[in-house]
Amino acid sequence: MDSDITPEVHPMRPWHVPQVGWSTYRAFKPMNFQVYLRTEHEQGSWWRRTAQALLMLFVYYLNIVTVAVLSDSERNIALQIGGGIAGGSYAMGGDTPQIPIPIVEFVRKWSYAARRVLNTPEQILRALEMRSKSAAAVKKVFGDADKWRLDYIKSLWTDPAAQRRGYGTAIVKALCNESDRAGRKTWLIAPKVNVTFYAAAGFAVKAEYTLGGENPRWKHKPIGMVVMVREPQELQKEDEPEKYDVSWR
Repeated sequence: MDSDITPEVHPMRPWHVPQVGWSTYRAFKPMNFQVYLRTEHEQGSWWRRTAQALLMLFVYYLNIVTVAVLSDSERNIALQIGGGIAGGSYAMGGDTPQIPIPIVEFVRKWSYAARRVLNTPEQILRALEMRSKSAAAVKKVFGDADKWRLDYIKSLWTDPAAQRRGYGTAIVKALCNESDRAGRKTWLIAPKVNVTFYAAAGFAVKAEYTLGGENPRWKHKPIGMVVMVREPQELQKEDEPEKYDVSWR
């Protein structure tokens, strides 16, 4: 792909959900922190492994549906490239917290309960480690401040078949342009290996933590995770709204 050609970024629509769900699953499955959470060395019987894989794929689809269709379109943005082969979503900050949407909360609680039923004790412990350490790192960065006032990048993905084409960069740029127009900071949680990518977009590491470092069952290097924050920047002329399809607003 010509590096001088900017990929076209468009809003995510309901008909993109099948591709988005599959590409998200393919993008996240090989990530180190996902491998750690799956505990592939002791997932149990074949039926448990199969059920967990199907549940994970189903959860990705549910999450995408709630983001693309059911969430508050004024405060939740979902973008895609190529019909969903790459994309991202984020929650816009504001003067008040977002009001929970009942169906979204139901999906979240249902998926959490289903995973607890299927997960092994070791997987449950690792998921708890992930949640507790993430919460502690976010607390370290923001303290008691209202982080919902900031924009938050919830997810960013590119299907492995479409990587190294600048899709991720284009999605992050489009999301950050929205934050810059509003004059708000943006934050995210990401694997440490992605620091260079996000730093190029203006993000800076504010907190770090590791997964697996104290777990004797994990025989590999600890997995680094980071909390990053980006200050609002002045928009360049080429980044004015007409550059992108912003009809989601």
